[in-house]
Amino acid sequence: MRRLSWLLLPLFACASPPPPAPPPTPAAPKANMAEPAHLPETVRHLVAQKMENHAFEMSNLMWAVLFLDREVAAEIADTIVEEPHLSRPLSKDASELNSHLPSSYFDYQDQLIDSAKKLSAIAKDPAQPGEALANQFGVMTQICVRCHQTYLYEPMKDE
Repeated sequence: MRRLSWLLLPLFACASPPPPAPPPTPAAPKANMAEPAHLPETVRHLVAQKMENHAFEMSNLMWAVLFLDREVAAEIADTIVEEPHLSRPLSKDASELNSHLPSSYFDYQDQLIDSAKKLSAIAKDPAQPGEALANQFGVMTQICVRCHQTYLYEPMKDE
């Protein structure tokens, strides 16, 4: 009988209910931004080209900060500082594409550059705690969100 119970044990083990399924993974956010209806298509295209690279940089910067990879964080921040930026319009001439963007867009661009310089300095200073690096990345992200808000929802006002 003992031998029979050992033979039946695997059968009963197979008959037990399966473990519960893991909860579903939340869907990843869309990697592209909505298009602002108040901007001409040529301006949207100009900004979209710039933002594709910026999105890649910010994503990689997030991981570098999260894993405290100071060297990579500094390198990415320096790239953000040194890359070409959209210049402020010289006039209100409608043929100048940048004139369709609100002036706050350029203010945020300047703030982002200053914030990236600070992040780079923090990353290069081993005496700075990881929390300082994370806080400065948070400042950069806040600037990005304010800029996105302006780009998407705030038509240019006569200035």
